[in-house]
Amino acid sequence: MKTADLIIAAGDASADMRYATGFSTSDAYIWLRVDGKCMMLVSALEFDRARNERKKHVEVLRDTDFTSLVRPTFADTVLGAASKFGISSFRVPSNFPLGIADRLRAGGVKLMAEDGAFFPEREWKDADEIRMITDALRL
Repeated sequence: MKTADLIIAAGDASADMRYATGFSTSDAYIWLRVDGKCMMLVSALEFDRARNERKKHVEVLRDTDFTSLVRPTFADTVLGAASKFGISSFRVPSNFPLGIADRLRAGGVKLMAEDGAFFPEREWKDADEIRMITDALRL
């Protein structure tokens, strides 16, 4: 079994989620990094928009592909993904939702909260980010 990275948040409210996916929405969704492969699990309602707005290296999947439940919770979906990908533990940001964490632990998944920045590389801007900041400051 392996460890993967997990964020559950809305892109509008989480700089980490926006950084990971490039997708901003007021509704929470799931981001996973498994064996270096990034994916976001979104509702059918957000699926097409997510495919158009995501960072190109992020695969977009329907959250319903990971459970047969009619009204799955985030925990149900993550547990299904953990089973499918052979994940026994997740590294999560320190502000990970407690209720979801409790359900995941009850489902047998270990969680490790990151003490510092989830993406330390966010502290340094690449050339595209610098250009976008510069352009925004000109407005």
